[in-house]
Amino acid sequence: PLKFFDIDVFVYTPEELEQMLREGNKFLQRILREGILLYES
Repeated sequence: PLKFFDIDVFVYTPEELEQMLREGNKFLQRILREGILLYES
């Protein structure tokens, strides 16, 4: 049987990402440390 799940996509500009990292965003730090690339254009 197929399994379905929800997904949230977060899109940030390089400037937004850098600002959030400077502010200590633990969520983004973990993504950059442990995440995997799903798609690149």
